[in-house]
Amino acid sequence: MVRVNIEMEEVDLEAFVPDISQAGAMVKVDLRYRVDPLLGTSTRIISGSKLNPSERADLTPLTERGGFCPFCRENVESATAAFPREIVPEGKIRVGKAVVVPNILAYSTSSAVGIYDTERHFISLSEFDRSTLTDAFEGMLLHCRAVRRSDQRLLYSSISANYLPSSGSSLVHPHLQSSHDVVPLTSQRQRLVASERFLAEHGVPYLTALVEQERDGDRFVGTTGSVTWLTPFAPTGFHEVWGVVTGRGDLPQVDHAVVEDLAVGLEEVLYAYDAANLSAFNFTLQGGGPDATDRGFELCFKIVSRAPVEPYYRSDVTYFEKLASETMIDTSPEIWAASLRRRFNELKTRQ
Repeated sequence: MVRVNIEMEEVDLEAFVPDISQAGAMVKVDLRYRVDPLLGTSTRIISGSKLNPSERADLTPLTERGGFCPFCRENVESATAAFPREIVPEGKIRVGKAVVVPNILAYSTSSAVGIYDTERHFISLSEFDRSTLTDAFEGMLLHCRAVRRSDQRLLYSSISANYLPSSGSSLVHPHLQSSHDVVPLTSQRQRLVASERFLAEHGVPYLTALVEQERDGDRFVGTTGSVTWLTPFAPTGFHEVWGVVTGRGDLPQVDHAVVEDLAVGLEEVLYAYDAANLSAFNFTLQGGGPDATDRGFELCFKIVSRAPVEPYYRSDVTYFEKLASETMIDTSPEIWAASLRRRFNELKTRQ
């Protein structure tokens, strides 16, 4: 394989802020500015106050059963619709305890909701096991393939999730969502264009080159079968982790073995979030269409933590992210990778 040197652009900045403990005297604080090597987006890694809470939040008032939940076992049949029989002959997709049904929100030409487990109204981060994750992803991929067979114009597929209200979720009962469309999401389009350009310039896909360069480095976390886990040089969210699947660029290409490999690693990441007293997350797995690999696009599962669930929680999205497309991060990806790496290194001893 051609070895490519991916340049990691970083600028050390110096900020001066008042220190209340020193009667407001101005003190120097380190600030790092980084640029994503593929997309050119920038991130600021700041010092000082951390998002992580010092104690685990009590989620009981939010997550205990009270009132109607459409995703719980006694309601899911009557409260959710079936897919058209020409797309899903059985109406609803079931894999283990997971159930996949049509999404009632029309944000894509075709979309679905995957319920991890209808028997559990809430699943804590430490309770997400690889079997639960595998079944849910398998169900969503079955729907993805059914959609693609039904309408081959829907080339751009993704599977994503919000977990708890501080991540944007409207329901506490854990679930995934999908999007299948004739047009790509902004992130899909940006990555396709940049990946195609990188392949033309260097003769190797960007993520393949990145994995090779980062292997055993400060941001390398570990591997679970076919999936390589690392933290990105310039994160777009807090505690961001990537699961890279080289050689595959479209969701229908993801087979059972890859799903299991993703689930094993994701279980570890969610346990690490829980250990850090984090309580919410977003993740996404986006495909690049049937010709994605020819264009240098490879699959990359991305997960970020979100603001802790509190009665009056502080959102981790500021005007930097919303209006300047510039992310502010409070923990370097190298430190986060070191914390995760210990769990991944212990995987074999726990299996």
